[in-house]
Amino acid sequence: MKPDFMLLDVIMAHSTEGFDISRELPKIPELEQVPVIMVTGIRKEMHLLFGFQPDETWLPVKAVLEKPVLPEKLLEMVRQYAD
Repeated sequence: MKPDFMLLDVIMAHSTEGFDISRELPKIPELEQVPVIMVTGIRKEMHLLFGFQPDETWLPVKAVLEKPVLPEKLLEMVRQYAD
Protein backbone atom coordinates (compact mmCIF):
# COMPACT_ATOMS: atom_id res chain seq x y z
CA MET A 1 0.00 0.00 0.00
CA LYS A 2 1.55 3.30 -1.05
CA PRO A 3 1.17 6.46 1.03
CA ASP A 4 -1.03 9.37 -0.10
CA PHE A 5 1.84 11.77 0.54
CA MET A 6 5.11 12.01 2.45
CA LEU A 7 6.22 14.62 4.91
CA LEU A 8 10.01 14.92 5.12
CA ASP A 9 12.26 17.01 7.30
CA VAL A 10 15.64 18.04 5.86
CA ILE A 11 17.72 17.29 8.95
CA MET A 12 17.21 13.74 10.19
CA ALA A 13 20.13 11.38 10.87
CA HIS A 14 22.43 13.85 9.11
CA SER A 15 22.06 17.43 7.92
CA THR A 16 21.00 16.70 4.34
CA GLU A 17 19.20 13.37 4.64
CA GLY A 18 15.81 14.83 3.64
CA PHE A 19 17.32 16.28 0.46
CA ASP A 20 18.92 12.92 -0.31
CA ILE A 21 15.71 10.98 0.24
CA SER A 22 13.67 13.39 -1.87
CA ARG A 23 16.01 12.73 -4.82
CA GLU A 24 15.85 8.94 -4.36
CA LEU A 25 12.05 8.61 -4.14
CA PRO A 26 11.39 9.30 -7.87
CA LYS A 27 13.67 6.35 -8.69
CA ILE A 28 11.34 3.93 -6.87
CA PRO A 29 8.46 2.99 -9.20
CA GLU A 30 5.94 2.50 -6.36
CA LEU A 31 6.76 5.92 -4.88
CA GLU A 32 7.64 8.09 -7.87
CA GLN A 33 4.15 9.67 -8.01
CA VAL A 34 3.73 10.16 -4.26
CA PRO A 35 3.74 13.88 -3.44
CA VAL A 36 6.37 15.01 -0.94
CA ILE A 37 6.08 18.04 1.34
CA MET A 38 9.35 19.10 2.93
CA VAL A 39 9.47 20.82 6.31
CA THR A 40 12.71 22.43 7.36
CA GLY A 41 14.43 24.63 9.86
CA ILE A 42 17.78 24.34 8.10
CA ARG A 43 17.81 27.98 7.02
CA LYS A 44 17.75 29.17 10.63
CA GLU A 45 19.97 26.32 11.86
CA MET A 46 22.71 27.12 9.35
CA HIS A 47 22.08 30.91 9.22
CA LEU A 48 21.42 30.78 5.48
CA LEU A 49 20.33 33.92 3.68
CA PHE A 50 18.24 31.94 1.21
CA GLY A 51 15.43 29.41 1.40
CA PHE A 52 14.76 26.34 -0.69
CA GLN A 53 12.29 25.93 -3.53
CA PRO A 54 11.02 22.79 -5.22
CA ASP A 55 13.14 21.83 -8.23
CA GLU A 56 12.48 18.86 -10.51
CA THR A 57 16.06 17.62 -10.28
CA TRP A 58 17.68 18.99 -7.13
CA LEU A 59 14.66 19.08 -4.80
CA PRO A 60 11.77 17.12 -6.35
CA VAL A 61 9.09 17.97 -3.79
CA LYS A 62 5.72 19.69 -4.11
CA ALA A 63 6.33 22.28 -1.39
CA VAL A 64 8.91 23.44 1.14
CA LEU A 65 7.61 24.79 4.44
CA GLU A 66 9.86 26.69 6.86
CA LYS A 67 9.65 25.85 10.56
CA PRO A 68 7.84 26.76 12.63
CA VAL A 69 4.94 25.71 10.40
CA LEU A 70 1.48 26.94 11.24
CA PRO A 71 -0.86 23.93 11.58
CA GLU A 72 -3.31 25.58 9.17
CA LYS A 73 -0.61 25.91 6.50
CA LEU A 74 0.45 22.28 6.89
CA LEU A 75 -3.16 21.10 6.65
CA GLU A 76 -3.65 23.24 3.54
CA MET A 77 -0.65 21.59 1.88
CA VAL A 78 -1.80 18.11 2.88
CA ARG A 79 -5.28 18.76 1.43
CA GLN A 80 -3.76 20.16 -1.75
CA TYR A 81 -1.36 17.29 -2.45
CA ALA A 82 -2.79 14.17 -0.75
CA ASP A 83 -5.03 11.91 -2.83
